Amino acid sequence: MKISFYPPRNRFRVSYEVNGKQHRRFFATKTAAETFMADRRQDVKQFGVPYATLTPLQRAEIQVDVDRLKRAGWTLRAAVDITLKHGKAPPALPLQTLAVQCLRAKEAKGCRPRSLRKFRTTLDRFLIGRRDRPASEVTSADVQEFLTCNGWRPATARSFLIDLRTLFAWGVRNKLCRENPALAVDLPRLEDAPPGILTPTQAAALVFRCQEAEPTLLATLTLCLFAGVRPEEARRLAWEDIGPDFVNVRAHKAKTRRRRLVTIMPQLRAWLDLSRGVESELPVANYANKFNRVRRLAGLFKD
Repeated sequence: MKISFYPPRNRFRVSYEVNGKQHRRFFATKTAAETFMADRRQDVKQFGVPYATLTPLQRAEIQVDVDRLKRAGWTLRAAVDITLKHGKAPPALPLQTLAVQCLRAKEAKGCRPRSLRKFRTTLDRFLIGRRDRPASEVTSADVQEFLTCNGWRPATARSFLIDLRTLFAWGVRNKLCRENPALAVDLPRLEDAPPGILTPTQAAALVFRCQEAEPTLLATLTLCLFAGVRPEEARRLAWEDIGPDFVNVRAHKAKTRRRRLVTIMPQLRAWLDLSRGVESELPVANYANKFNRVRRLAGLFKD
């Protein structure tokens, strides 16, 4: 470190080396240059070369950040240790971009269209007012507000929360988010209601009303009633899946993604034969509307 006069600028120049690189500072007077050089030597002696090489602005910024961390209950060293442990900070990815990329990944994975529609609906609702917000800045308070400020029933809120957990978990796995804010929100409690069980009289009313009012639904309904096939599975079955002795629930149509054979008992065979006679559809179109109409006619629908 040395002081020299620099005629082109009519200033005194302090030259010094940091990590093999030459640095220069200019001062109007020799006294100012000597003061700077003395201060640097004192800083190097007390705090080492790295601190001494910081500019006044950099030192001020560090002090501001130290004060912010202190108010949050952190030390600078602890914050740096956490940062180094988790690697570089995630990109400032807008929430909408995260949602689009997650949806594309689910489509590529082969998720069913109905699941994708439900997931997309949840994300579209959550994106309202948050589309351009960085995904890494979304907090558990944002998630809690979304779930509690819309008047949804516990089952609906629970479903939305599970979808948001899935979104941010995907972001964490792909290093697009630091953490999953939805995990800090408790799942809404649901009443453990007993499953609804039809009496023989109610089941008879259901199939007879279906035969009269919506015959195209009859095959789907009887597969649920007499074969124990799940409604979502029954809606995917076709007549070629119905054999002489078994219903072939193929893997891509089964909820569990595993193929299984369901034995056709005499009662089911009789209703399937009748369904063919009335030209019942497999798969049936407009399932929800037709089923709700039949339930009303059978007196099983609660308005």
